[in-house]
Amino acid sequence: SGSAMSYLATAEGLDHVLGFALPGDTLRIIDIDRGDALCETEALETSEVCSIRLSELTALAGASEEGLDMLFEAINEFGARQYLPHVCNGKRDVEQRIEKFLLDYSDRLARGGFRSDEFALKMTRYNIARYLGTAPETVSRKLSMLQQLGIISVRGKTVRINNRSQLSGRVSAAA
Repeated sequence: SGSAMSYLATAEGLDHVLGFALPGDTLRIIDIDRGDALCETEALETSEVCSIRLSELTALAGASEEGLDMLFEAINEFGARQYLPHVCNGKRDVEQRIEKFLLDYSDRLARGGFRSDEFALKMTRYNIARYLGTAPETVSRKLSMLQQLGIISVRGKTVRINNRSQLSGRVSAAA
């Protein structure tokens, strides 16, 4: 349960946000050779975390072909969730990145069995900005613009998607 943020610290001492984990997500994977994490993870709220040693995980997964498939799927999903958005976001303007972020976050909540039309963003605008490669003021301004258009409603950290088809259309048109 709970949510978390993963990030990398740069040589300049700045953190680069890689992604936001929701309940049921893989939080981080430990580098087997070095014995340390490939990134840092910070809880965004009170959370429960299950730590599994690689030896235990591979023993469980190796017990069946289905188990191995699930293990590789979790590792692939972790990698895609952490790194793919940064590759794809480079081709979008900031407005499109924010719209895609909202849709992706909503879709991930839906896959986890949570409400996807209205949800709390557990992360700060600052952390969203670091994730999307922009300024916090820009995130706030673009969210306000989407609210003025009636596509979303924002109240504090709670976002309601009022017109999902219009939001999806804006993201699709930009792709």
